[in-house]
Amino acid sequence: MSKQYEILFLPWTPFDWDSLGGELRVGHVLLQPLSAFQAEPKVASFLHRYFQRYRDMYDMPVETITLCHYHPEQRGYLQPTENREREAVEDAVNLLLFCAVWDYLRDTIGKGWSSVPPPNSEMFALMGQAFTEDVLQADQPMVTLLFHGLWQIESLEKLRFCMPLNAHTYANIHVKIQLNLPLLQALQKVFREDFDAQERRRVSRSLEWFRLAHRKDTPAEVQVVSIATALETLFPPESPNQTRQTLASAVDCWIRDRWGNSVIKTSRKNAKGKSIDRTEAGFWMWDFYDLRSKIVHGDLIADEELYLSLPPPPNDTRVRRIAKADVASFVYGALLLHKLAVEYRPEEPEYLADAPEDVREMFFALYRDFPWRMDNCLKRLGWIRETGAPHNPQSLRRFWRATLGDALQALSDESLIEERERNRPVPFKEEPNKS
Repeated sequence: MSKQYEILFLPWTPFDWDSLGGELRVGHVLLQPLSAFQAEPKVASFLHRYFQRYRDMYDMPVETITLCHYHPEQRGYLQPTENREREAVEDAVNLLLFCAVWDYLRDTIGKGWSSVPPPNSEMFALMGQAFTEDVLQADQPMVTLLFHGLWQIESLEKLRFCMPLNAHTYANIHVKIQLNLPLLQALQKVFREDFDAQERRRVSRSLEWFRLAHRKDTPAEVQVVSIATALETLFPPESPNQTRQTLASAVDCWIRDRWGNSVIKTSRKNAKGKSIDRTEAGFWMWDFYDLRSKIVHGDLIADEELYLSLPPPPNDTRVRRIAKADVASFVYGALLLHKLAVEYRPEEPEYLADAPEDVREMFFALYRDFPWRMDNCLKRLGWIRETGAPHNPQSLRRFWRATLGDALQALSDESLIEERERNRPVPFKEEPNKS
């Protein structure tokens, strides 16, 4: 029997490989650009011919081919995958998509604008191709394709796989995806062997719904329902009629736990006239799930119900609109991080080496979510107040001294000046000529 091969790949994902170090590891999956893959000559020749069939909107071969290898250290490369192995690759790709989209939304909501469109699911389409030793030796190779559940054999030279229009947006403006690597690293805890298997499946299913919510070829109503399903999968209610309350309470818990007294609270009266207290963010999620329910029950939805207006960014007077599905996607990511209790722990600076343990822990607490800070987003959404460290330099210095004491003395302006004075070379003075 002829030897079997299989290649899994992302044809349209414009990763910035220079910023990513040339390859990515997500769980047991290794991702690398096609140009970095070393294969035996006959395999390399076939792969070159095959990927020449993947074309951009101008009928030019794409340069965005990313190969996805499952556990190559144990299985080797180009080995046929079983269902569970293929699912592991899909989970890894979904996590990459989440990191790209969520970090974009966090940045865009925080700043109030963006110069590029968001990444989307079409860019992260995972594809596969099986082939045999006979195909490698053929002058005119034939490949087997799967169309809507039906197998079809075609001549490779006659095929064209065209980049979807929604994936073309980045290629057209020469933008590449730079992932938030600390965020990706923190979320990879779901792939660890000691992570609860049932919880991993729940997170994986919710990320699949997140992927469906960010297909740009679907109506906004479908995106609302998809991201609501992702949230419901992540936080299943105890009974079907408690979904809205469960999600709103999850938002309340997250935002109160992280922002405490800065959180804006409000109250409403229910149908029985009883007052209900929640955070503004919790009530937003309550209303968003109501919107989802109206959609699935067939109500007509006005365009303005699907979008949210944000205050203009500094030095701008234009009010920006953002899809409520995108705001819900941002909240989904925040809840996922909170649920997994992920934290960023930077490398300990030298000036804290001799500091008391409580001071060092206070420093790390300040930076626990530094790579994915959300304060500006929540302020622009009207969910937290403007509080925290003062912006006036003198007040800021007093704030840090009161917070960390002498531990940050090495970073103060006075210390830097003193250090520079000590290290400054003594200027040479020429003795006057007495003759």
